[in-house]
Amino acid sequence: EEIKKISKLQLKELQGRLDEKRIILEYDEKAYDKIAKAGYDPAFGARPLKRAIQDLLETPLAIKIISNEIKEGDTVLVSADDKGLTFTVKG
Repeated sequence: EEIKKISKLQLKELQGRLDEKRIILEYDEKAYDKIAKAGYDPAFGARPLKRAIQDLLETPLAIKIISNEIKEGDTVLVSADDKGLTFTVKG
C-alpha cells in the first residue's frame, strides 16, 4: 500500500510535465497495481519505482505522442493487462 502512495506521487510529477502539452492521464486501479508491483523489490524497497515508471509508462507514452496517437489536449485512460500498461485515448 505504501508503494502505491509513492507511485502516485511519482505519477503526479509526470502529469506536471505533461500539463504543458495539455495531456491528462487518468489511471485505474489495475494500472496503479501494475506500476506498484513492478516498482517494488524487497531488497531495495521503492528505489526501482522510477525505472518501472519509465519503462512501463513514460517510454510507451512518448512513442505514442511522437507518432501522434496521443495529441495535445487528449485525455488518456491508463490501465493494465498481462503484457503491461494500456492507453486508451478519450479525446
